[in-house]
Amino acid sequence: MRGQAFTLIELLVVVAIVAVLTGILLPALGSARSRAQQTGCMSNIRQLSLVAELYAGDFDDRYFPGAAGFRTENLDRWHGSRDRVGEAFESSGSPIARYLGDSLSGALRACPAFEGELEVLRESGAGFEAGCGGYGCNNAFMCTDRDETSPGVWTVRTDRAGAIRSRFRSPSRTIAFADSAFATDRLIEYSFIEPNTWPDAPGFSPDPSTHFRHRRQASVAWLDGHVSGEPIGQSGSSGLYPLDPRAEGIGWVGQGQGNDLYDYK
Repeated sequence: MRGQAFTLIELLVVVAIVAVLTGILLPALGSARSRAQQTGCMSNIRQLSLVAELYAGDFDDRYFPGAAGFRTENLDRWHGSRDRVGEAFESSGSPIARYLGDSLSGALRACPAFEGELEVLRESGAGFEAGCGGYGCNNAFMCTDRDETSPGVWTVRTDRAGAIRSRFRSPSRTIAFADSAFATDRLIEYSFIEPNTWPDAPGFSPDPSTHFRHRRQASVAWLDGHVSGEPIGQSGSSGLYPLDPRAEGIGWVGQGQGNDLYDYK
């Protein structure tokens, strides 16, 4: 008895059905992958926020320094240390490494959605904050000790210690960590979440560094320990670098022009 074979029309129908199903399933799979990456990112950033509190509990209620000796040696960051300027930071030298156990590699924690870019940066040797894993801290206020030397002007007292946590009046509305990156001639990792204006020069704005990489949201850990996905509120550029931060999904949380989401008030 002769076996039955597909006719050309039947084969074309099957191919068309497969193509339709693929078109339906691929976006759903991509969305599920993005959600899983954001969930992993939020877990990472929550750990960093909890570690900041543990550190403060052990060091006279002060947060860790974000960049100790930045204007002198420039060898230390919250996420690691290095022997010479220009080298990548080694996570084992971080002031908070001991709170995160022995599972440290190239970074204390790395954002799952940014790992591909981090690998490219490692291979090329590009960037000047290598090792932070795509996360930034509120270095301007949380990880630096400042005095208000005139109304609205916050001058560095020391960068070798963080701020006293009791100074922050609204922990639930003060950023501790967030997804970060910086737009130069390419996207690079960056270990600080820059505020809307320079603390000691409030009339001027830095280039933003909060990276809204999770479906136009950034994972943000607040000082009270809760974590949220925040949409981009605004962006801007100093014009010093070729890339436009907004085009790269980099900006600031919220719509205000002040530093209310970063400072002690």
